[in-house]
Amino acid sequence: ATPGLQALQATGGPTEDAVRDALEKVGPADVETRVDGDSLLFGAEVSGGCVYGSVDTSGTVSIDLGGVNADGGCIREP
Repeated sequence: ATPGLQALQATGGPTEDAVRDALEKVGPADVETRVDGDSLLFGAEVSGGCVYGSVDTSGTVSIDLGGVNADGGCIREP
């Protein structure tokens, strides 16, 4: 997932649709996204928990695994 997300910078930067598409290509089917300042946050449920992280306008990617949030979602606050 990380290389696909990093490649978004070469195509004009991360958009919510582009981040969802990049993650859905490698597995998660229901990707949540939200813009937070210069970053686009994402989260998706996977077997046993969540994959979550962010992509900023410079192309820096942060990605991690963890449990589901108390609200039932997967997006983590930065």
